[in-house]
Amino acid sequence: MKIRIANKNDIKTLYEMAILFNNSETATTSEIIEKYLDGNQEIVLIAENDSGAIGFATGRIGHHMCFSTPIGDILEIFVREEHRKFGVGSKLFERIEDEFARHGVNRLRVFTTLDNVTAADFYENRGYTRYETVMFRKDCRDL
Repeated sequence: MKIRIANKNDIKTLYEMAILFNNSETATTSEIIEKYLDGNQEIVLIAENDSGAIGFATGRIGHHMCFSTPIGDILEIFVREEHRKFGVGSKLFERIEDEFARHGVNRLRVFTTLDNVTAADFYENRGYTRYETVMFRKDCRDL
């Protein structure tokens, strides 16, 4: 298995996996994916084996007025179902942490839903501590 930084040749595959990740065809577009691959705000990784792409990870580096160093947010970790339980997610996680460190990030955050016990256990087993917070959301269409 190989993990590498995604590039424009991966757009179609990333789109297909994003659909699986979100269980929705309206979640993203190829154009949106291309925009994030062009910029320097997100880290996008691809895990692949001899059969092709088997997973991805994304993260965002945030620069905030109130913090002297950037904060890294791990946004998505996805592994195709048939490749789960073989360490692919762990390898993606390790690599994205390394990429954040390379960019000078010294604090990482990762978010999950309250009912996603599997993800919570995964993060806690990697040294992350639960931080109680509440997020509120509003669709801008309501403004």
